[in-house]
Amino acid sequence: MRRGETQTLVVVHTFGAAPEAVTLPAGGKIAAQFMRYGLTVTHLDGQLTVHGFTDFDAAAFILENEG
Repeated sequence: MRRGETQTLVVVHTFGAAPEAVTLPAGGKIAAQFMRYGLTVTHLDGQLTVHGFTDFDAAAFILENEG
């Protein structure tokens, strides 16, 4: 996760024996998402959860910072 003044870049990458879902603390609104077909994302109560991961998978998000 890399936070700038107005946006935060979130990159999630799995390796071997990947969990099906990964949850990270991440506030703000999703401005852009970059992920393969088949992954889904939920963003509730300051938690970003990506579902559907397989081994050596990845997803990236740009979030608009709050405040």
